[in-house]
Amino acid sequence: MNQTPIKTTRYQELYDRLRGHIGAGILAPGSQLPSFPELRAEGYGQATVERALQKLEADGLIQRTNGRGVFVAPGRGVLPHTGLVGLFGLRDEGGLHPYWSEILTGIQDAVGGAGYDLVLNHNVDEARWEKLEGAIAVGYAGLNWARKRPLTMPLAAVMASAQEVPCFHVAEFDAIREAVAHLAALGHRRIGYLVADPGAEERTQSYLAGLREAGIEPQDQWIRSFRNLPSPGPSFFANGANAVMQQWLQEDWFSSGLTALLVWNDDAAFGACRALRAAGLQVPADVSVVGFDGTPLAQLAEPTLTTLEIPLREMGQAVGCSLVSQMRGEDPIHGTTLYPATLSVGGSTSVPKLFQAG
Repeated sequence: MNQTPIKTTRYQELYDRLRGHIGAGILAPGSQLPSFPELRAEGYGQATVERALQKLEADGLIQRTNGRGVFVAPGRGVLPHTGLVGLFGLRDEGGLHPYWSEILTGIQDAVGGAGYDLVLNHNVDEARWEKLEGAIAVGYAGLNWARKRPLTMPLAAVMASAQEVPCFHVAEFDAIREAVAHLAALGHRRIGYLVADPGAEERTQSYLAGLREAGIEPQDQWIRSFRNLPSPGPSFFANGANAVMQQWLQEDWFSSGLTALLVWNDDAAFGACRALRAAGLQVPADVSVVGFDGTPLAQLAEPTLTTLEIPLREMGQAVGCSLVSQMRGEDPIHGTTLYPATLSVGGSTSVPKLFQAG
């Protein structure tokens, strides 16, 4: 499934960062915020800084003192003990997919094992913050929602990256390079990439790096993207990839000579394979295909899908344990912990037909 980062404005970026630091205690009540010259050195303009400060001030988080600077306002007290943890970013349809259910199972193991109950929050505007002791964010959308929590409320995130919050994500750069290396080792020299858009920059760069490490000069026409939607349904990735793959096949797929295809995730790989078969191409005889996620669905495909397996349940347990430790008064470890993805070779990749014929 692999959600992608949501782009934010510069003032919102600065606001989120400062708010997160205040909420995490990095900027304690009474401490001074970075000065304008310090923020300007980081690339923030005066108007950007002022707008972020105005928003923080409206939230009651900072106080300005003429001639002295900007300071964090006094704290807001202690959260109630309700035994409830809010879960943000997991949609109804997403919860039915093995990708999300694996993460959710890991979270439940950690949180439930510590005596807490999970409360699914579909909309941040409906969140009953006064009933929650902590919050877990799933993906970037969930993290953006959960950042609106009361600042004393512990927060941890999975499938997202941030500096001010404990996060648990996948080492995507290394994983994509490994997938490209696998295809190159089989003899493929023309490897395409079908990627979700927006937010795919890191994976695209790792794909390009992998090609160059294999001595392959990338070409622009080897990359196609399909646009992500704000609220995709459970078949979005498969249907979106299928539609783009059909168009690619009608345009320059055959003239480009591509013999392998790396795909954004397993669902998208299934959709791409469907389009390839409809065009009379066989997987892997004509085109080798590699997915990303490693859910049980990859083993049910025909042929079984070569994919990058993510330790989804382990990551769910890690984010749950991080939150529980915070709720017990332990200091959080800020920043992102990366988990490796393991290449699982299935029946969807093989040597190119040219080698087979030889």
